[in-house]
Amino acid sequence: MNTSSRLLALSVLLAPATLRAAEPLSPAEFFGALGGVLGQVVEAQKEAVKKPKDEWWKPLKEREAALQELHAHVDPSVLQIERGSGKGTGFIVDASGVMMTCAHVIGDAKEVTVQSDSVSARKAKVVAVAPERDIAILQIEGERKDWPALPFGDASAIRRADMVVAYGNALGMGIGMNSGQVQRCDSAVSNAYANCIQTSTSIQPGDSGGPVVNIKGEVVGMNQSIPAQGRDVSFSVKSDVLQAALAQYRKDGELADYGIEASYQLIRDDDGKGVGLWVAGAPQGSALRRFDVIAAIDGAALPKQDPFGAFKKALAKKGKGDKVALSVIHQEPQRDGSMKQTPEELEVPLQKLPKRQSAAAPPPILRFR
Repeated sequence: MNTSSRLLALSVLLAPATLRAAEPLSPAEFFGALGGVLGQVVEAQKEAVKKPKDEWWKPLKEREAALQELHAHVDPSVLQIERGSGKGTGFIVDASGVMMTCAHVIGDAKEVTVQSDSVSARKAKVVAVAPERDIAILQIEGERKDWPALPFGDASAIRRADMVVAYGNALGMGIGMNSGQVQRCDSAVSNAYANCIQTSTSIQPGDSGGPVVNIKGEVVGMNQSIPAQGRDVSFSVKSDVLQAALAQYRKDGELADYGIEASYQLIRDDDGKGVGLWVAGAPQGSALRRFDVIAAIDGAALPKQDPFGAFKKALAKKGKGDKVALSVIHQEPQRDGSMKQTPEELEVPLQKLPKRQSAAAPPPILRFR
């Protein structure tokens, strides 16, 4: 199409209806008409800026309404915990009044006080504690059997950028909430606190033990700690670890830590990063020997990124009378300085480990909340 044809087509579109039956516009007339139309468009845009649509805020209002519904669902199940002058948070996981919180919130207490805006102050008995996992289970005293319990979410379904809402008793000022996103799904911040969820929720002293819920109001984690340096980053115990602890309590009536009595060390590469796990020492008669390399547990290979965290997580799901299948490589030093390696498959019964008297102190890179 040549220039004249294009001008003819555009002139038909731009010209008023009274002119469309007349002769085509000349180039000067065409560009004059075009300028007029563009001017009208610009003026319309300016007017739109001056007077935004009446409903521009509706998406925000819908998000606000959804958060308010979520809060109405979750809030009745979250309680403040008081232990002397100490403050913390817990949440109900069973209609009989069973609660979960962090072991470091409870300390050595045998009984605490729980309350909320809708629940008057009452006693709750500490019925089980697992300091190694920083988990404690409480039983609210009284005859009530219709407590609003929170359901657990699927830890394996957690993805980066998922929206989460953290509940807690920040600074002892009452139950509140703040939202954020999942930053990492398995944040192995240390050997002592492996396999946490890392989120952008900002938690304060008193928030420890509070639930972290997804958009369905399901518990996907429990507030635990923050970095010693930094803001708007927090770590929470994953829901699968919490569920395993609750199942163990219901089965055995306690939260004993079961494992393999031995000491372990990371195998490090030239950059000092852990890439494997070996046995630094084991008692006489143990199925494990010094220098053994643990390659897999229950058929799952230990990842190079965090072998000790994966090993602890697998053991945390076990209980009384359980065994684990270990794939190990026995290593025996030879006179010439070499190491003889012999692969072997072991089935090792778990032992009840000695219980520490109080919750583990946080690693130097963390602060409890």
